[in-house]
Amino acid sequence: MPGVTDLLGRLTCSVCVASNSGAARLKVSLEAARLYEHFAPNVFSAEMVERGKPAPDVFPLAANEMGASPHHCLVVEDSPAGVTAARLAGMRVFGFCGGTHCTKESGAQLVAAGAHGILDDLASLADIVFATVNST
Repeated sequence: MPGVTDLLGRLTCSVCVASNSGAARLKVSLEAARLYEHFAPNVFSAEMVERGKPAPDVFPLAANEMGASPHHCLVVEDSPAGVTAARLAGMRVFGFCGGTHCTKESGAQLVAAGAHGILDDLASLADIVFATVNST
């Protein structure tokens, strides 16, 4: 997505990826998008926990490894299962509908799963992240 590298470079908070993808696929995908260096070594896969999303297991693992309490975490999710998992983990979660895989129903599905709000572009994401970081 245009602008994602710039956004990640401007963040002053810790960031990670907590994904339902397998570790090998996740690394290949992040490398192909030239994002791996922005997250490594903080890349967590559902393969690292007993249950994948919608179970919350990967989120507490990520928070613990990052040295953060769940209620201080902000999650950006593009799937209802991920939103459910983040909410069950006690984290604030926003649904992201800016990907090419998203449909016109995606926002409503993410809200129904419990997203605190919906973002559809990186400018909105940046506003939420910076507001959240500055309020903690």
